[in-house]
Amino acid sequence: AGLRTLCTDQVDAAAVTRIYRTHRGHPAVLALSKTRSRLGHTNVLVALTRAVSPHLDRCELTHLEREPIDLRLAEAQHIAYEQCLRQLGCTIVQVPPAPDQPDSVFIEDTAVVVDELAVTTRPGAPSRRTETQAVAVALAAYRPVVAIEAPGTLDGGDVLSYMEIGRASCRERV
Repeated sequence: AGLRTLCTDQVDAAAVTRIYRTHRGHPAVLALSKTRSRLGHTNVLVALTRAVSPHLDRCELTHLEREPIDLRLAEAQHIAYEQCLRQLGCTIVQVPPAPDQPDSVFIEDTAVVVDELAVTTRPGAPSRRTETQAVAVALAAYRPVVAIEAPGTLDGGDVLSYMEIGRASCRERV
């Protein structure tokens, strides 16, 4: 209920809940929980975001039928999403826009972040591989950064960590 009060109904509550859970200690590229930046800032909750590409309607689709995308609505939702993150206590760091990369708003696919380091991914879709460089630069202010190299591939949004499973025994959860 608290999240719904803080956030407008334009924001996907599941996405906000994921970020809120990240604030509680779950690793994700979008939120760096209680981080110490290399610039000396401490205990700052940082959320990396990236603007919606004007070519979002050309995003990668594998298992769904393509439907029209209302770009203005997507941009308004993204603004509301960032505002909600601010209300939850995040400092927003906007990675430079990538207008020619339709999927670049889905920044969680470009890295996996844990307390010790950030791992930039090598997305499975070749069209997404150029999205990671600017994210790596932004993350380098907060963590050492390493990268997945060819032939390996990884989409950060597909990673499930132990923290996301829970603190109960692995046998009980898996």
